[in-house]
Amino acid sequence: MAQKFLISGGTGLVGQFLTNLLISEGKEVVHLTRNPREGSVKQFYWHPDKQEGDKNALNGVDTIIHLAGEGVADKRWSESQKKRILDSRVKSTQLLVSWLKAGNHQVKSFVSASAVGIYGPYPSGRVTENHPAGEGFLANVCVEWENEANKAKAYVDHLAILRIGLVLSTKGGFLKAIQTPAKFGFAAAFGSNKAIQPWIHIQDLARMFYFISEQRLNGVFNATAPNPVSSQVMMKSVCSALGSPYFLPAVPVPVLKVLFGEMGGMLAASQQVVPEKLLNSGFSFEFPELNLALADLLRSS
Repeated sequence: MAQKFLISGGTGLVGQFLTNLLISEGKEVVHLTRNPREGSVKQFYWHPDKQEGDKNALNGVDTIIHLAGEGVADKRWSESQKKRILDSRVKSTQLLVSWLKAGNHQVKSFVSASAVGIYGPYPSGRVTENHPAGEGFLANVCVEWENEANKAKAYVDHLAILRIGLVLSTKGGFLKAIQTPAKFGFAAAFGSNKAIQPWIHIQDLARMFYFISEQRLNGVFNATAPNPVSSQVMMKSVCSALGSPYFLPAVPVPVLKVLFGEMGGMLAASQQVVPEKLLNSGFSFEFPELNLALADLLRSS
């Protein structure tokens, strides 16, 4: 019998890519969503804020992949938006764990997303999975998120958490947002030119979730490419891949904070995060270098 996956956040950027990968590998996939619709992938209702949903979503499921969460960079961080960011992760995880706790399921693996934001700004040195949590809003969100996910250990055989870096895709996120201005040379580094940005090609990220599920791995994994780059190299490389000039100076942190509020500090943070455990587990990257990732993603631009 083919392995069956339940994905929360399956209609999002990463969820859609992962769904297509799993189906191409012969897996059955179902989604959790607040607004179920008819389609090629069966969708089940849930509403984490109300702690309710259709538990039939677990029928025959072997692996849960938990991606749901309010977009961190979707809006300015007002107090109400910060609450939505936190609650969307904590409450959704609590609901899934409550279903597992109730029993009467066949789920063996629970794989949850998290983010490299858990480490906070880390201006020097490599950051592996052994580093402690940092400080700040995002770090606190990730700590609470992971704490809830870890409660699933009592009800499954395998539990893994992926701390995701900057996801590169032309379908959404950072790269889609910067692509048009970069074509005309209006791309600039955030904060210091030397601030390090951990990134990951969306294809490698989807493959990580699949690899960890197939190998039944446990623990925390940095879901980033093995070669993080500076903010300046990132922007220069995007412009180069598009055949456009790069000439603007870096946007200073005070300006970022005026433009984006508290989120501006996150945009300028430096984190040399590396996927030590995934490499040691035998995962092979399709796009370990930024130039390879951008050549693949922007080749038709």
